Amino acid sequence: MKHLVRKALPTALLAVLMVTGCSHTAPSGSVSDQADSYQRDLWAQIEADTQKCMAAKGFAYEPRPFQGQSSGVPSLDPYGLTEDEARARGFGVVDAHLADARADDAKTTATPGAASDLQQPPGYEEALYGARTMNNGCQAQATAQAATEVNIANYPALQQRQSEIEKVLADPRTGAFWASWSQCMATHAIDFPDEDSLIMDFDDRATSLVIPQLPLVDPTTGVVTMQPDIVDYKAADALRAEEITAAVATVGCLKPLHSLWDEILADAQR
Repeated sequence: MKHLVRKALPTALLAVLMVTGCSHTAPSGSVSDQADSYQRDLWAQIEADTQKCMAAKGFAYEPRPFQGQSSGVPSLDPYGLTEDEARARGFGVVDAHLADARADDAKTTATPGAASDLQQPPGYEEALYGARTMNNGCQAQATAQAATEVNIANYPALQQRQSEIEKVLADPRTGAFWASWSQCMATHAIDFPDEDSLIMDFDDRATSLVIPQLPLVDPTTGVVTMQPDIVDYKAADALRAEEITAAVATVGCLKPLHSLWDEILADAQR
């Protein structure tokens, strides 16, 4: 499923648009290939910087393997969702949250000595994540720093896509496009200024239906036993039905606007 990035790109991508960084061999291939390379390189840099920061504070930190997805490509297609897909799973938001909850439940135990904040010395968690009320730990600092070290200019196809998106966002017709969509959606009793805000609303509501549970640690063996997340499945079913209704309405409201979008996109790609 593809959605236009209308208001904002991933924070790290925006942060490196105008900076120069360390040398890197430009990856070849499509926008998708280069987006994947960028995400992996940024992840590796964040982990390396986190390790250095933690070492400076007296803690050993083991860099984590890449956990992102290779599909996070800024898209220029606001109507990539088909009606069949919409009727089957909506935007896929509720399904994704339930899948994540089930994946967490499948991770039942961790062996002693495995990477776990619960098995680390006092002060480790605050050093890594920062104080509970402030995002100022090594991980946050490394994320900001890495954005200046991994240069988007080394990913020309991805940079070109970013340029096109900026032109789309600056085009006054884009505002008219989403205003027309919003007016159509209002006839279905759905009131949002654009598709992104609608999807984010479903994401926020789906998040509230899954309550993560803290793992249990055996004080003798150090074995960590994960506890199943608490999920309100009845509410999730109702939200999923609402999501499907909204997704089907979205597809219908976008159909009359295809020609306008094609004009906006063609101008952005010149």
